[in-house]
Amino acid sequence: MEGLVEQKFKDLVTSYLEALKENLPKDAWRAEIKKLAFSSLPTGEDFWRDTLKNFDEINFDELKAEADATEKKGQDPNFLFTQSVKKHMPGLKTQVQFDAFRASYEALQSVCNSIFEGNKTEEEFSRKLLDTTLSMCKQATHLGRKLEDVPEVATSKASNEFKRTPYEFEEYDVQQKLLEELGNITDPSGFEHWYQETKERRNSVKSDSLKNTLYDAIRARKIALST
Repeated sequence: MEGLVEQKFKDLVTSYLEALKENLPKDAWRAEIKKLAFSSLPTGEDFWRDTLKNFDEINFDELKAEADATEKKGQDPNFLFTQSVKKHMPGLKTQVQFDAFRASYEALQSVCNSIFEGNKTEEEFSRKLLDTTLSMCKQATHLGRKLEDVPEVATSKASNEFKRTPYEFEEYDVQQKLLEELGNITDPSGFEHWYQETKERRNSVKSDSLKNTLYDAIRARKIALST
């Protein structure tokens, strides 16, 4: 009896999704499926894996990867660190500033830890390193402002890191956009073209959980398109 009820519910959901597919643009239809599936994952994973077999346009492993990304983004230490910096340091605007600040933060951690451990040799070394990284923060900011006054130099490729917003501030949005594009690819040649064209954006996804989820989805899509 329980199996019959489950099958009737599955048939009802399938009919609903088929009706949506007929009346909605593809992107809106996919968004509706994501909303429904996300609300019941992971407890409904088997149900959705089986139900989505009826729709060639939707790959369950990719869908689950997106759901995992949404869940994990708030747990990744790098993501949390970046969001804290973005919120509390509005003056930090460029990639070079971010890299210099991260180096300073790590040096400060080393100073404090050496104090806590009573390691005076390590403390002395770490303090010198901290001074160096703080100088890097000043230099990064000074050069960035100088480039604003010299437009012809500011257009060079080498100067880009002194101008662009930190990759880390944008990586979640970039990852979500890449996952969306990946889900819309329908043939192997389209996949290969997309993969070649998105190298720079893929490399800008730095946090491990976001990067791993993205590449899990890429592998799943490649396999789905080759079968």
